[in-house]
Amino acid sequence: MTQDPRVASDHNRWIHRFSLLTAGATFVLVVAGGLVTSTGSGLAVPDWPTTFGHNMFLYPWSKMVDGILIEHGHRLIGAGVGLLTLAWPCGCGSRIREDGSAGWGSSPSVR
Repeated sequence: MTQDPRVASDHNRWIHRFSLLTAGATFVLVVAGGLVTSTGSGLAVPDWPTTFGHNMFLYPWSKMVDGILIEHGHRLIGAGVGLLTLAWPCGCGSRIREDGSAGWGSSPSVR
């Protein structure tokens, strides 16, 4: 059974765009890490994974000032990049070819 080449092309285009999104988010994470280092905000939030006892994702924006904003923002960006990285092999493996090969090779534990 042969597939329409446009279907494979659309799937590859989606993978390409998602890969670019992940790479761009990783670049933003590196820049934010440089900002944390250059401003000396590295220990503005001393506890992890909480933020001053709050859930990391639910910390109030009104309390994020100066170094806390920079450090906590870096943590949130890192969490987003981590989720994108975990989601990437799932998207690649959603279409398995007839010979059984697909994107699963990048993350054997997902299969």
